Amino acid sequence: MTEQVRQITVRLKSPLLLGDESGAGNYEQTADYIPGSVLRGAVAARLLDALPEDYAYTRDHASCSKEKQPAFWRVFGAANPPRFGNAYPARRDWAYPFAATARTCKRHPGYKTDENRKGHGVFDTMIEQAVYDLVSDPWFPHRADLMPELGEAWAELEKPYDPRCPHSDCGGTVKPATGYYLLDGAGRPGPTLHPTVSRAMHVGINRARGVAEDALLFTLETIEEPGAEFRGRLIYDDAYAAELKTALSLDGSANEFVIGRGRSRGMGLVEISVDISPALPGMDERLHELNREFQIVLDRYRLKYPAGYFFSLTLCAPAILMASDGTPSLWPDLSSVGLGETWPLRAWARTTVVGGWDAAAELPRRTRQAVEPGAVFLYCLPSDVMPQTTLVDRLIALERDGVGELRERGYGQLTACAPFHYAGWRG
Repeated sequence: MTEQVRQITVRLKSPLLLGDESGAGNYEQTADYIPGSVLRGAVAARLLDALPEDYAYTRDHASCSKEKQPAFWRVFGAANPPRFGNAYPARRDWAYPFAATARTCKRHPGYKTDENRKGHGVFDTMIEQAVYDLVSDPWFPHRADLMPELGEAWAELEKPYDPRCPHSDCGGTVKPATGYYLLDGAGRPGPTLHPTVSRAMHVGINRARGVAEDALLFTLETIEEPGAEFRGRLIYDDAYAAELKTALSLDGSANEFVIGRGRSRGMGLVEISVDISPALPGMDERLHELNREFQIVLDRYRLKYPAGYFFSLTLCAPAILMASDGTPSLWPDLSSVGLGETWPLRAWARTTVVGGWDAAAELPRRTRQAVEPGAVFLYCLPSDVMPQTTLVDRLIALERDGVGELRERGYGQLTACAPFHYAGWRG
């Protein structure tokens, strides 16, 4: 069995409303991305529609051989079912949510584009902040192992780390960057598509009288941009590729689906296609560039580079992380991929609540605590634990498989040693 990693592209053909569970009262908001669970549900529904009308799971599923099972069960009942990642708005290639360490100017936020001519750019603070904390704080995790020359005293530094806008004409205060970005062919981050969101007020209809109901106004948000594209990642196994093709072409051709809410109003018509995935810089290159940037920052403090490898994990989707005792956790468990001996150093993470709707059961899914997309986890692996080539192989496997629970619904996808952390400021 061989896993395939592909790019999945969703192109809008009508307005789209994706509930994000944040609606309050009579105001219904839409998400600005397409969750992987929505794509998974759309494909699953098409395979379910192909089941014979008199098919009974309890009777027919157990009596037939694996080769004769319906396509739905061969795909979604497999030991390694397809994993649909979140699809983010993109002009080309994959888009990524900004890392929690990304910062932009308060007065002129965002990248400079034709629509945002005053943007002062976006930059990352992970490495600068981590090194400052390491130098200044004697309680920094594994500080004695990383920098034994620092001792146990608080460092007397001239000033705290205070990131400022790097634009030559500004130098003002900054704030966390929100939204999404793309990587160009050289691995440098840049602006991506920002779809237009429209708001329309509607009136409820009294079903008995067929007229407007008093005091029943409601507002819907929709993405009103025909042709807008969202791109994400699809991972599937060759063992059931033929069955998956009956619902979703894997050769680049488009299939029409209807997703989201408001279908009776003509909303949610999309085209979904699967193509060869774009290539990020190689993992060995990313690991090298990240550690080279750490070396540059450590040199400013006249510190010797530790005997180990720094690496980061940046979430591309919410992650449901659990500790060994079954309680929610803020840190992913890396022992399953052979990285249990790594030193966790710093996390930039916030929690949220995720849920959703189970279309097959026609019931809401139970809510779970999850870590928000963009969360960043920084680690260091001592060099005597394993060679660099082994670390690279395990990071590749971790990036492919993701972390946490419910990964088949799009949760837990990540980027290891994301180029955004070392690529530098772009205005």
